[in-house]
Amino acid sequence: MTLVISSVVVLAFTPSSAAFEWNDFTNNLATDLAPLITLFGEQVTKQFLSESLSTWDNVIFAMAPLGILTAIVSAIRVCGSASLRAFIGRAQESPGTAEVELLSCTSETTSELWHEGGIARVFGAPQILQVVKVKSNDRFYEDSDKTAGIFLFSDACSTDEEQQTLPTDRITGMGLGPGAKVADANIASSPDSSTRSVNESHPRPKRPWTLVKGEEDDSEKAQNHRPNLSLNIGIKRQPKKFTYAAAAFGIILQGGVLVFAGVLTYRFPDQFLNDGKPVEQYAFPLTLSGTILIGLGMFLCGYIIEKTTYEVYYEQPGNETDMAQMYWVQPGGQKIGDQVFGSFIGSSKDRKYVKSSRVASRSKFDEVLWFTVIITIFGFVIQFVGLRGIHSSVIIAQLAATLIMAIVRAGLRSQRMAKETDILKRDNQEKYRNILQDHELDFLATKLEGIETMFVSPEQERVLLRPRLSPSQGSSAEATQTLGKGERALKARARLARLTSDEDYGISWKDLRVRDVAIQLQLAIEGVMETLSAKLRNPGIQNHDWRIRICSTSLGTAYIEIFSLQLRKEGLTWKTDCSELEAILGIWAWSLLHYKANNPGFSYRLGKPTKRLIAAAPSARLGEAKTWYQVWVQRRLMLEQQNSVLRKKEIWTGGDHLLFGCQVSRVRDEDFIQAIYVLTKNSPLTMCAQDLFISFLGGILQEIDGIGGKTETRASADPRNVFLLRNSQIEAMANHFEDSELGSREDAYMCIIPILVRESKLPVSEDVFTAIQDQVAIYKNDGKWEDAEQLLQWVCDKSDVPRVAEAYNMLGGLYHSAMRHEEGGIRGIGFDGVCKLLKWVSETQNQRSDISTLVHQYGWIGLRIAMETQDDAQTSKLKSSGAKEDTVPDYTDNLQLWEWVEKDNTAVAKYLIGKKDYNVDEGEDEDGRNALSWAAKNGNFDITVLLLEKNADRNLHDDQERTPLSYAAENGHQSIAEILLKGDLNSINMSTKNDDKTALMLAAQNGHETIVELLLKVPYISLDIRDKNGDTALLHAARGGYQRIVILLVDKGADLNAVNRYGETARWIAYRNDYTELEGLLAKRGAKDLIVDDDE
Repeated sequence: MTLVISSVVVLAFTPSSAAFEWNDFTNNLATDLAPLITLFGEQVTKQFLSESLSTWDNVIFAMAPLGILTAIVSAIRVCGSASLRAFIGRAQESPGTAEVELLSCTSETTSELWHEGGIARVFGAPQILQVVKVKSNDRFYEDSDKTAGIFLFSDACSTDEEQQTLPTDRITGMGLGPGAKVADANIASSPDSSTRSVNESHPRPKRPWTLVKGEEDDSEKAQNHRPNLSLNIGIKRQPKKFTYAAAAFGIILQGGVLVFAGVLTYRFPDQFLNDGKPVEQYAFPLTLSGTILIGLGMFLCGYIIEKTTYEVYYEQPGNETDMAQMYWVQPGGQKIGDQVFGSFIGSSKDRKYVKSSRVASRSKFDEVLWFTVIITIFGFVIQFVGLRGIHSSVIIAQLAATLIMAIVRAGLRSQRMAKETDILKRDNQEKYRNILQDHELDFLATKLEGIETMFVSPEQERVLLRPRLSPSQGSSAEATQTLGKGERALKARARLARLTSDEDYGISWKDLRVRDVAIQLQLAIEGVMETLSAKLRNPGIQNHDWRIRICSTSLGTAYIEIFSLQLRKEGLTWKTDCSELEAILGIWAWSLLHYKANNPGFSYRLGKPTKRLIAAAPSARLGEAKTWYQVWVQRRLMLEQQNSVLRKKEIWTGGDHLLFGCQVSRVRDEDFIQAIYVLTKNSPLTMCAQDLFISFLGGILQEIDGIGGKTETRASADPRNVFLLRNSQIEAMANHFEDSELGSREDAYMCIIPILVRESKLPVSEDVFTAIQDQVAIYKNDGKWEDAEQLLQWVCDKSDVPRVAEAYNMLGGLYHSAMRHEEGGIRGIGFDGVCKLLKWVSETQNQRSDISTLVHQYGWIGLRIAMETQDDAQTSKLKSSGAKEDTVPDYTDNLQLWEWVEKDNTAVAKYLIGKKDYNVDEGEDEDGRNALSWAAKNGNFDITVLLLEKNADRNLHDDQERTPLSYAAENGHQSIAEILLKGDLNSINMSTKNDDKTALMLAAQNGHETIVELLLKVPYISLDIRDKNGDTALLHAARGGYQRIVILLVDKGADLNAVNRYGETARWIAYRNDYTELEGLLAKRGAKDLIVDDDE
């Protein structure tokens, strides 16, 4: 076409001479240029041939043709033998090259992609998904279906005479991760299939597309067929009447030129002369036959190329409201050769669809191809000779016809892809195209379900992990519930994830970042679930629903919904659906990009640090959060503080940054909170995955009583942090987190520790201080007194640590031990330490009275030790620091240890117990009670600990056969009973001398439930020992109405029907004392109905 226009322009503007007449001009133009023009026109010829689907297209192509050489070469390239292709220099050309340029089909080597508003044919198998969305109700989103109304085109087509029903989801396993299974695609169509219809009163809908023309491929080839974009959305095809009209016009036009040539030659020979002579007699016959042969040859070229492919036509019956819609999803960033293709989301409401495939055999047209090549070349030669001899006006007419038909052919293909096909253009959302890459499936899911964004809500405090109901249990309760748009969008996105991970059907998108992160999250969740599942209150449950709170927005309105993910036990392992995790992460990450695009001031940029929230609380409580962060996180990151936090339903922001990790906070809406956070280099997508992990962990922590494990100290790489803690269960969870590559070790701690704090499941203070004591003991044994001092000073400096007074007591105890050491340097550490504490107490404003009392006790002890050793320098130093002798005004050397313990004088008791080789069991009162018995009786835990550290005999008993445990049990001193029970306590079942009561009886009689629990854990505890009245521990508990203790004893195996010397049973005692509930409980447990005689 360009050559024609250029030639005309050049000739039109060529300078003329007086002798240059019209006849010379037309003869030169017509005889030399016009016939040759028809040989060329390569690009327009290829384009028309590649988009021809019918015989009428071939007729249009053959009339007044352009690109004769291109047509011949194209036919040879498509169907020619090797020798014939060698003749045109294409012997080594791959079939795919000709297929891309000349055919309308797609195959295993050829595909079509959207590019810059049009359709490009490319080599290879790029990623593009074609799906059909049918009008669907909630049934399509149920676990028994999971299709969300989205189907591959092959699954939405019915080829049988009787229309088939839509299938259910192929994926029968747990999604994309390990263990995913693919079911037979045709199972849902089987008459005997259990998935055909869960409820026969609601049969599954029919497949919307029906084959109306052509023959379908086998099922595997049909499922692997790549979408034909150019035939369905690349060209806006004209109604058939235009095609028929164009074909008729072409026939008339070409025939008209031939009739015109005949009339001029035979009807008006004298008026139309060549160089003053009549037209040669051979001119018209050659022109006529040559034109006919060329037309036939061009028709056959088009026909051969068109028949190299075969087309299958589908159509949707029914009305407009039932119509299914076709969608195409092309992920951006795909590189084919040197060309990078962008993101594309297309749709079509056309009721018709054409699928074009290549015919397997290329040798069926060998004879026809040879015939076509010969007649086309021969026809051109004789037409050329004929036109050289005919009048130039005929040639001009043929040239005009060629140009007109070229315009007609171009006009039939000129209306390309409509704006409505590109969803971004249709909805005026072009601004999202640059950020859409990797989120095409997320964008489509939100569009399908009519939402704009979806976030995992920062408020997750009431979201639980709950046992999953069986279908029979859950169907009636949930059948009437309508899914929210957010839930539907997530299920639609999960369906898209499964469709694009189906390797058996040739659709496997392996380079999606969100999919990789979802698999990492899946591994972390499954690993942590295996670690904690043994701690579940109901460990026998095989399935759990993990529910998260989501916030979706539609038309500017936010909606809160609950989305459930399933955790299922398979053997010894737990599995969760990776496709649903991908759905949540994908839409969430896309929503953040969407939010940023609509809020320009919002600092959310790739490559920039992200903020992870460690704690959000009123400012008075931030210190505690900082302390636990520094204690538990292995390596330090800089803590930052945010003074104001903007809390929305969907996100929290600090300043102009998004805050991740908001699930760790549990604050009221009216609270003014401050936040501490760390800056990380993780991507926003990874941060979303870690937040989802936190939500999961928060859910499972609400279903356990404690994480268990052993708590101990660990070494620190940072000399500023001398004290770090570790718990075996936390480390196991961190291992799963790190091994899954969801984040670093620090990320694991920053996700795990804050949620443990929120759920009050961080190892309790007893475990922590036990670890501290163990570490201090190690330091002392190794001679590292300064390290021990530094450790305890660090703990004491963290004033927000619970039980800080105990920390100071431990530090004072360290100084006490040091002051009594044989080495002068170590003694100096002790005396100097006590002096520092005394000065600190005197200088500190608003000091705590308990700590002040404690410090002055150790000051007094230091004075006594200095006086013993006649160390006047230390005595003077202590007194100048604030130590006072009158701290114990009635001190005398004449009293024994048990007497000071009886007085509950801790300072003197510590001083005496600390003496070297001091016998703590020596001395007793008139009733035989020693120091340990008095400490247990008075509830002095510190003295009890010191006595036991000095190897006090916990089995010694007084004259009334009372042991220290007996006193602790009677008076409800739980901590003392607990520490006594940690040693060898062979006197646990000893009875008192006067009334024969054991420690268990005394605890039950006085309602000390926690001590009863402690005693029942001892394997050799005797439950049914009787006192002098024949009462057991159960009878004592019943007499006091202590229902919980009764339950503990009965569960342990106590005799329900034990009878005392008065004929009373536990049930009778409960009845007589009007303990109705307790009496009923005993009756249910099997207690007999024993009645006491009236005279008793």
